[in-house]
Amino acid sequence: MPEGIDITDENLSYLKSEEHRNDLENRAEALHDPKLMRQAACFHKSTGCKKDEARCKAKAFYFEEDYRQSAEWFERAEDYDSAVENYWILLNSHPDKSIISQIARLRDNSQNIKVRLCVMCTNPSVRNLKLAIDDTLTALDTNKNEHATIEAWQFVLNYMLQKIQPKKNDGTRDMPIITEKRHQLSEHDIN
Repeated sequence: MPEGIDITDENLSYLKSEEHRNDLENRAEALHDPKLMRQAACFHKSTGCKKDEARCKAKAFYFEEDYRQSAEWFERAEDYDSAVENYWILLNSHPDKSIISQIARLRDNSQNIKVRLCVMCTNPSVRNLKLAIDDTLTALDTNKNEHATIEAWQFVLNYMLQKIQPKKNDGTRDMPIITEKRHQLSEHDIN
């Protein structure tokens, strides 16, 4: 046996313990190390912890900036808010209406404002546009980190605007509010 390796019953039991799995996952998280995170996923899998395994795989894909895979694995882990965030990052770099649909599909599992916006895209109206603009402003004003995904916010609003088919007198009272709110959006570099 090589010198320096201590294989005792105590060490073996630690390697099989939940504490070891959590330590490994925490270390992988701190180091943003996808290989270490996959190792943690394997440990969780070996003990039948499917949600923990899925969460670790999701994080590994996140570290590799594969946001679609990350979102799908977060869904398997039933961490729907993290799934939404990963779909949103993907939408920011790959604006596509199919991603809006994937986010909207999570409406029963997440109260995230981004889900609400994507759901409104499925039934666009002048009123929904007004609400979406207001929700966007609230999100951007209260969380400066949201500015990193400004393209996603803009894409969703523009997508909704393009899909609106106003009926006679629909939203006439809302138009001044929408105009004012759109001016506020320009302060966040959204046109």
